[in-house]
Amino acid sequence: MAAYHRNPQIEEAPLQQELMLFNPATSQFYMLNGTMAYIWRNCEQKSVEELIASIGDAFEGTDPSKASEDVEKALADLLSLGLVIDRAAVTT
Repeated sequence: MAAYHRNPQIEEAPLQQELMLFNPATSQFYMLNGTMAYIWRNCEQKSVEELIASIGDAFEGTDPSKASEDVEKALADLLSLGLVIDRAAVTT
């Protein structure tokens, strides 16, 4: 089971509904939309299932049947970019 945590090296700067992240290890900037920013900010406090359930509350008009796929893809993208770490994979 995945245990996502934000990469502690990542720096963040809020921009209205979006979030800009900077990875000093790669000198890369990333711009997250509101949904991705929500997932990045909440991945440590909520399980994947809780994130999926809370998306509908956080974003009006969200299709619950599509939320699962979207959250899983967002976490995979954040993981592949090094913006989050799967601690369960690291400790096993």
